[in-house]
Amino acid sequence: MIAWYTGMRLDEISSLELDEIECKDGHWQIQVKPNSLRGLKTDSSERVMPVASELLRLGFVQYVEALRTVGEWLLFPELLPESGIGTLGDAFYKTRWTHLAKKLPFLVKGQANHSFRHTAIDEMKGAGISGELRADFAGHKLDSETEGRYSDVHMALLRDAAKKIPKVTEDLDPVPINLLPDRLRVPRKARPKRKV
Repeated sequence: MIAWYTGMRLDEISSLELDEIECKDGHWQIQVKPNSLRGLKTDSSERVMPVASELLRLGFVQYVEALRTVGEWLLFPELLPESGIGTLGDAFYKTRWTHLAKKLPFLVKGQANHSFRHTAIDEMKGAGISGELRADFAGHKLDSETEGRYSDVHMALLRDAAKKIPKVTEDLDPVPINLLPDRLRVPRKARPKRKV
């Protein structure tokens, strides 16, 4: 859902630190920047993304606050590898996406989580959102750098653009936040190597 409503890349989402999610002037936003777990694909990947109203409705902030309350620092602590090897995006793909994809009948073979990002950006284009704003959502560079990229006016434009993304989850009811038990919010142990 985060990929769909923000256009963020899988690694950007999977390795979000809780301090990158903030409320500024009454609006929730995500800072996409290099952090302790990842760099960014390009310089233009560094950006500030509005948290779409649909994510807010479904309990995104309550989830973030619940994690903060129990002392977590990652949005998805269960993806952190104990070994420090591999990306959290790879961990999500291997441990969650491959299982989830089997339950999504609308997916075409070979489609991955990244397809949500592209589809959301395409939907914005179809809704008449400017190339500049779509590039900001995607973290792509245009020929000229966006002036005032993080100004209050520009953030308001990004929030309006986010409203143009179809609410594919509008039939879902918000559910109470139930964090994984402590024992499952610890770094993942490496799988033992299979004997050949």
